[in-house]
Amino acid sequence: MTRIIDEQKREIELLTRLVDFRGKRVLDVGCGDGRLAFLMAELGGSVVSIDPDIEAITEARTKASGSPSTSVSFLVADVNAVTLPWSSAFDVVVFSRSL
Repeated sequence: MTRIIDEQKREIELLTRLVDFRGKRVLDVGCGDGRLAFLMAELGGSVVSIDPDIEAITEARTKASGSPSTSVSFLVADVNAVTLPWSSAFDVVVFSRSL
């Protein structure tokens, strides 16, 4: 898998122009290794990140174990599994670089 690196953090910069993550419940769809999840949590969001790729979730969980943020959780799940009652539990849904 090709890794996309955003060293200048332009993606999160653009997202913060649209959303103030403080106090928001965020669903990060297709989170991969958690690159955006951690940044959104640092900005005050409580983040649930899903990805169908168990290896990506394993990598994200490994990163999370070394992260001071406790407001990120990672689940192996497909976006098709997100039902209406569950999705209404979030203020923001981010779907970035995922197909």
